[in-house]
Amino acid sequence: MPRLPKERVMQGPALVSKRILAFIIDIFLLEFVVYFPFKSVMSSIIPKSNFSDMLGYVENNPAVVNNINMVLFMIGILSLIYFIYMEYKLRTNNWNDDYENLCCASSKETRNNIMAINS
Repeated sequence: MPRLPKERVMQGPALVSKRILAFIIDIFLLEFVVYFPFKSVMSSIIPKSNFSDMLGYVENNPAVVNNINMVLFMIGILSLIYFIYMEYKLRTNNWNDDYENLCCASSKETRNNIMAINS
């Protein structure tokens, strides 16, 4: 069986349309998985009314600011965990693939053999 080189595939960045579609899907998933559960928490912290009333309520109650900051911090952490998990599970560009044929050579003859094999 002859040793043929592997087929070379040109990989590049995704098309803009695919990136936009992935962004929209991520936003919808984050809305339903992360943001939606915190809506009830935020509505219990801040009463529903117009913007100026909410602003006055927050200015008059400094403890509310700490609660809002904690909720927003949790939303940020959960969003970060979502993106890390999705990158880990769905990654398409594995940097190990680029370096899988990388090896150390101990002599000039060995280096020549390795270069002949890899080319």
